[in-house]
Amino acid sequence: MLNLYILCVTVLSQYPNFSLQSTAENATFCYDDPSCGPKSAEFWPGICQTGTRQSPINLPHNINTIRESRSHPRALNFRGYKENGFFIRNNGHSIQVSFNNNLTSSSEMSGYGLDGEYVFAQAHFHWGKDIEIGGSEHTINGRHFPMEVHLVHYNKKYPSYSVASGTTTDDARALAVLAVFLEPVLLGQSSNSAFSLIANHLPDKYQTTGVPVNHEIDLAFFLPKVDDTIYRYLGSLTTPSCTQSVEWTVIPEPIPVHASDYWKFHLVRDEENQPLSQNYRPVQPLYGRNVEVFHKSL
Repeated sequence: MLNLYILCVTVLSQYPNFSLQSTAENATFCYDDPSCGPKSAEFWPGICQTGTRQSPINLPHNINTIRESRSHPRALNFRGYKENGFFIRNNGHSIQVSFNNNLTSSSEMSGYGLDGEYVFAQAHFHWGKDIEIGGSEHTINGRHFPMEVHLVHYNKKYPSYSVASGTTTDDARALAVLAVFLEPVLLGQSSNSAFSLIANHLPDKYQTTGVPVNHEIDLAFFLPKVDDTIYRYLGSLTTPSCTQSVEWTVIPEPIPVHASDYWKFHLVRDEENQPLSQNYRPVQPLYGRNVEVFHKSL
């Protein structure tokens, strides 16, 4: 019989490691140039500099305080995520995948304490210079993974993703993002067919809109298993405008992907026709926020 434990921790220190980004539409900010990088108040303005609920964060994996849940929240529930075709876009900061160019779909996520049903809008990727240096935005005990994918959803009570992600919203749970780490493996080992399909259709240059790909894709390959441990905390978008309206769910167990597919992302160019890599924001202070860990074990 599965017992559900909730591990709650308040971490008051800042972890000086580097991590991820979310996909903004303007291609003006950057990551590795001080003049337009995350410390630039001009290109990362306002709440990006002053917010107390910013993302990404470092996630503490070894937690001493454990209490058994009496509420037993239901598991994450996913509906859809498989389509006959998709759109792929190089937005200058990341590779974005969606089922429609208007960032809506019939795919939905709910459960595990989420505030209602959330509609899938888009998925995008963050990666480092190579397998050994950086990559993911979130870190586990200060450790980066080579790549992280974000499956971005908006609360169904909003008419669209653009409304839910608007800078004027004061709803801390307007968006729900599922973050999954990706680990390159050698050919012949277990891998992710959805990731391979995306890697084989990467647009190498900046685009203003998504390009249709007429191949069936199943993003369920990125979804967690029923018994996976998950982290949960309240945070923000990880690109300007850094709106603090995101309920994050982070899966600490990485998903294997083919190394050859991973390296294809390093051929992608940004708006300045420069190699697009190291597209992750530094981890942010917690400022006393709670990080919950839902863990199922025998």
